[in-house]
Amino acid sequence: MTREPNNMPELGQRSPSDVSKPYMLSRSYLPLVAIIGRPNVGKSSLFNRFLKRRLAVVDHMPGVTRDRNYAICDWLDREFYLIDTGGMMPESDNDFNKSITRQAELAMAEADVIMFIVDAQINIECVEEDIARMIQRSGKSVILVANKADDEQIEREAFSLQRLGLGAPQAVSATVGRNIGDLLDVVLEKLPEKPPLSIADDSLRVAVIGRPNVGKS
Repeated sequence: MTREPNNMPELGQRSPSDVSKPYMLSRSYLPLVAIIGRPNVGKSSLFNRFLKRRLAVVDHMPGVTRDRNYAICDWLDREFYLIDTGGMMPESDNDFNKSITRQAELAMAEADVIMFIVDAQINIECVEEDIARMIQRSGKSVILVANKADDEQIEREAFSLQRLGLGAPQAVSATVGRNIGDLLDVVLEKLPEKPPLSIADDSLRVAVIGRPNVGKS
């Protein structure tokens, strides 16, 4: 039976120049799950489905998601960061596409788990193979996700994606909510163990936050 994730608030969005570690706020540590893939495979739709609210803009026009978009997801009393990224085009010479790909690469570098999204309804293209090789070189834990598996027939056909060399795909549909709970169960299995809680000291800690160019520094 498919279960739905709890609704969680928006954490915020990174600018292209911000390559530091994710916002920790009051949480001592949360693992990160990066959602990556080429354009128009449903990355932002899955991001929104996990959170049960529309935080990421969904559009069929490539390039709508450009920077890394962060939010906190809660599943079975375990919290983790989700990172939505733009569509990767690793071999593109276009500066715009290279910038989007760079943002996705940064998300991959800081993530504990990489969720590689492919379209279950179309054939694998060279771009998927390029991204798969990048993931293999990273050595990170990966979940191959076949999105748009809206029915059982497409779900069965999705197992051909194993030829990407990233294991058996998790067939889901962000649009209809098919197998979303099962996918989140797999995410929890891949997350690193919780670090031991440290004893809090008596010092006061202050974080200065705000939108760009308001004088935080």
